[in-house]
Amino acid sequence: MRKFILNPIILFQIKKRIKIWKDVEINGYKGKQVTVKIPDGRIFIVNYIENNGNIYHISQEGLPEYQEELKKVIDTWLPNE
Repeated sequence: MRKFILNPIILFQIKKRIKIWKDVEINGYKGKQVTVKIPDGRIFIVNYIENNGNIYHISQEGLPEYQEELKKVIDTWLPNE
């Protein structure tokens, strides 16, 4: 397996844009969320939910002014649909 090594400057820039993991609840299911601010102004939010031995990755990406609208769609997520 090949190792992927990041340039320290690039790694610093990535860490600067990532918020700390936080607890999240989506439609009654608990998990973790991480937010990444992209240089062009978009926000990328990834939610990880564990349910019945499965890990679900639910993400949204868009400009800050659309985050609440995107969150409404995310909040309808169910693991069996």
